[in-house]
Amino acid sequence: MAGTPRDRRYGLAGLAGLIVVAALVLASCGTRGDPRTDAEIQLRFVLPRDLPLSVSVHRRPSREATSTSRAYEEGEPVELGPEVPNGDVRVDLDVPEPLMLVVRNPLDRPVQFWSAPHLPTPHQAEPALAIVCFCTGETHEVPAHGIWTRPIEVGIRRGEGVDRLVVTHVITEGAAPTLPAGGREGGPARP
Repeated sequence: MAGTPRDRRYGLAGLAGLIVVAALVLASCGTRGDPRTDAEIQLRFVLPRDLPLSVSVHRRPSREATSTSRAYEEGEPVELGPEVPNGDVRVDLDVPEPLMLVVRNPLDRPVQFWSAPHLPTPHQAEPALAIVCFCTGETHEVPAHGIWTRPIEVGIRRGEGVDRLVVTHVITEGAAPTLPAGGREGGPARP
C-alpha cells in the first residue's frame, strides 16, 4: 500500500537531509575535515637598528633549487619576480609556495649575517608550518652595494586548523655562532 502524502513529505525531507550529510562527508574526505583551500603567511624580518640592510620577499621567477644562496655584486643583473608586499603570502594548503628572499646592502663594505631559527606565531600552530628557509645556522654575506638572494618555500599543512601564521626571522650581523667541538655553549661536554 502506498504511503500517505504525509509519509512522502518526511521521506523527501529525510532523503534531502541524507544527501546533504553525504555531500559534506565526501567533501571532507579529500580535505581531512578542513574545507578551506588556502591560508596566509606573513614573513617578518627583524634587524638591529644599526644594520641598514633591507630585506624583501619576491615571487620566485624560476625553479632555482631551494636553499641555494647567491651574492650579486653592484650592477650585476638579478632576476627577481614581483615583490610580495609586507611579506604577506596567500598559500594553497599542503602546497609549498616558492619565493625568493632578497637582502640589499647599501654600505660600502660587505656584510656577514645570519638568522636565528624562525619563530612562528601563534606558537601552538608550529606543526602546521612547512618551510625551507635560510635560518640554518649558516653565515651569509652580501657584497658592498650588492644583493644576496635565497630561494625559499613556505606553506601550511591542512588539518591543523591554521588560517594565518606570522613567521619572524631575527637577522644578526656577523658570523653565526658555533658550538665547541664535542661540547655545548656555556659548560663542559656531557657524556
